[in-house]
Amino acid sequence: MRPTQLRMYASTLIPFSQDRKVCIPQNVVFSGSNGAPVAVTLIEEEPTPYNVFFTIHFRNVNSGKVIDLGYIQRCSPYYPGTLNNQHMNVIYLWDVRIGKVRLTCTPADQIIRLDDQTGEGQITCTYPMTYITARSAYKTPLVIEAWYGYMDTMERDVYIKRAG
Repeated sequence: MRPTQLRMYASTLIPFSQDRKVCIPQNVVFSGSNGAPVAVTLIEEEPTPYNVFFTIHFRNVNSGKVIDLGYIQRCSPYYPGTLNNQHMNVIYLWDVRIGKVRLTCTPADQIIRLDDQTGEGQITCTYPMTYITARSAYKTPLVIEAWYGYMDTMERDVYIKRAG
């Protein structure tokens, strides 16, 4: 029951060249987990002449529950309130950037709600092409930082024997 941070680096192709294409933009698919209970499973890349759009897909890949970070204290057995559905399956997208350029994302509040049934959610971010006059393509990391709370339980049968 602690806040969790997910930080991802995905190579991104910036595909425009005046002469010829030296790289082809493609989706980046991740299999399994990224080391955290919530994983980035797919990054779709859609280049245009002035922007590159990235649709980033998240999924709860573990058996626990994603909790809104602002309500994590409600997991404590000593807290008087309870969790309800509005506190569940919420991820805050803290940062998405290429180099030092921070991408703008939709929805603007950068809150990702995971589907209750599938545990999946997505957000679309825009990278403005600042080097439109560049004549070559290049690869660069896409940094994704997301924050969320996570709760998982486990149980075990215990046999208590009276001493004496």
